[in-house]
Amino acid sequence: MKKTSIFLAFLVFTINTFAQKGNKRFQKIEALKIAYITNALDLTSKEAEQFWPIYNTYSKALHQIRKQLHKNKKRPENPDLTDAEALELIQQMTAFKEQELALNKKLIKDLLPILSAKKILLLKHAEQQFKRELLHRLKQAK
Repeated sequence: MKKTSIFLAFLVFTINTFAQKGNKRFQKIEALKIAYITNALDLTSKEAEQFWPIYNTYSKALHQIRKQLHKNKKRPENPDLTDAEALELIQQMTAFKEQELALNKKLIKDLLPILSAKKILLLKHAEQQFKRELLHRLKQAK
């Protein structure tokens, strides 16, 4: 019961924080993701207190990297793409993957003192499962 109360209080706080930023759809997805991950990892209040600031920093950095990649107007499916532009796009995509890998390594390094290795693996699995479930819900909504 105490765990549930702490989780709900944290969720309400997080939702309020997100409510002050960005669009409502993104806020709703983020709130669902937080609830999903918290439930999947079965975080204690102490773990959650230390975990979420680290994870939120990771998520924001990852979002910024992806945003930079998507700012590029040249798309792989563009028939007017030259070989030089294609090579540049490949280099950008490779650099993105390297940055993403570095972020993942940093996340793991930062989380190991807080969570067990098993919970970190569960985190990665929960992230993938959440994406699948979200895509499934979006398909059903259409």
